[in-house]
Parts: sequence; C-alpha cells; structure tokens
Amino acid sequence: MEEDEVGAYVDAVSRVVDLPIPAAYRQGVIDNLQAILRQTAGLMAVELDPAEESAPIFHP
Repeated sequence: MEEDEVGAYVDAVSRVVDLPIPAAYRQGVIDNLQAILRQTAGLMAVELDPAEESAPIFHP
C-alpha cells in the first residue's frame, strides 16, 4: 500500500469506528501501520494448503 492509500484507510477507519485521530498524531499512525504492513508482508505471502488450517473450526 502506498502512503496516500494508507492515509485514506486510516481516515476511513477512524470515521467508521468513531475514533478521531488528532492531526498531530495522524502521520505517526500512518507510519506505524506502514511498518506493520512491511513486517507482515512475508507472512501474508505464504500460501496455505486447505489442509493446513490455522485453527480448528467449531461445529456445534
């Protein structure tokens, strides 16, 4: 995600969850989200076989 896309996402989510982000903190939130996206990119790129379910599925 590009920085402008991350900024738009942060703005949209803050409106949806009704959690305003003060202007003084907005860039920090964007920077942290970009860091999280970079750190998780390798994990998200791993293709899992359907048999490799990460957790059991609850069936009542």
